[in-house]
Amino acid sequence: MERDFGSFENWKAEMKAAALGQFGSGYAWLVSENSGRLSVMKLPNQDCPLSMGLRPLLCLDVWEHAYYLDYQNRRVILVTCHRRENYGQPMANIMTALRRLADAFPDVELVYPVHLSPVVREAAGKYLSGHPRIHLIAPLAVDEMHNLMARCFLVMTDSGGLQEEAPALGRPVLVLRRETERPEAVQAGTVKLAGTEEEEIFSLASELLSDERAYHAMAHAVNPYGDGQACRRIADAIEWRFGLRQTPPEEFQG
Repeated sequence: MERDFGSFENWKAEMKAAALGQFGSGYAWLVSENSGRLSVMKLPNQDCPLSMGLRPLLCLDVWEHAYYLDYQNRRVILVTCHRRENYGQPMANIMTALRRLADAFPDVELVYPVHLSPVVREAAGKYLSGHPRIHLIAPLAVDEMHNLMARCFLVMTDSGGLQEEAPALGRPVLVLRRETERPEAVQAGTVKLAGTEEEEIFSLASELLSDERAYHAMAHAVNPYGDGQACRRIADAIEWRFGLRQTPPEEFQG
């Protein structure tokens, strides 16, 4: 502990910070690298240090249920829909499908940070307002959006950025567009194109809400945008370059 963290108290502080920094459910880990060096990392539920070639020594379980109290342990679908290409009938189709999902699955809550566009706000009000389990809220800051994304069950979006961010948190993404500029995510299985037709959207979302194997196939697919360990690798490389560690960092095999 003293060699790698400076003191036992420093290690405790790092473990606490890792646990507090884990959005949604997951773990803070004390691990041993192949070199014998001890380090602290945080991972979502579906990931494990063993799969990264690390030896787990101790973990702290982040109590996921604390995040779900607002929704009484229901499954939360995060929705965003704002692209100009979806204005008009495509947006009407999307929002009709969303309301059908809320009606068909009593344990589902839809949370929709509504874009400030007057066209989007008018459509959201027309098709989605008044439902007890559809929450039309103001746009969120990036940290609040990430927190909500980590707490949700599924993301349904026409946003490009969320197609990259949600898979890092193990959340399946249905893209509410006819095409995507992230084909690598579709190929990897973290994203599916749901299009803008009501029946297709409703069918694909219903499958993920009803079929555990289909859901886990997407949630556990390999994220094409990285494994979340870039910062650790960079820190190891810097330490090696300046003589702060005795062994070279492990080569990246991605």
